[in-house]
Amino acid sequence: MTCQKCGAELKIGAFPFCKGRQSDHGEGFAYVHGDECDFVQTNGLRHPRRFRSKQEWDLWRKQNHYEVKHKWDGTDRQTMENVRILMERAFGQSSEPEPDMHISTYTGELTPQEAAKYAGK
Repeated sequence: MTCQKCGAELKIGAFPFCKGRQSDHGEGFAYVHGDECDFVQTNGLRHPRRFRSKQEWDLWRKQNHYEVKHKWDGTDRQTMENVRILMERAFGQSSEPEPDMHISTYTGELTPQEAAKYAGK
């Protein structure tokens, strides 16, 4: 069978729709994820327990009223604010003006009174 838009030869499993380009007719893929696993559950238990199947682990969690809680999804306000700050530091772009900083240097010795004055005491 041939595509009427681009003239590509269509095979079994090929994507049948295109926008006029032969590269749009890629072949589909199917992936199967097995149930087998091998891990030891230690959190929340007096004695570690080994699981060799995801279904076994899910059933055990439901029977014992456990649930998986993800600690971080990266979308809270504080995290996004921290990302903004780090990006500004990395690329030197800021929406806020730089604060004026006046730095003066002193060579010589300070008396104890002068040292206390500069230390804010």
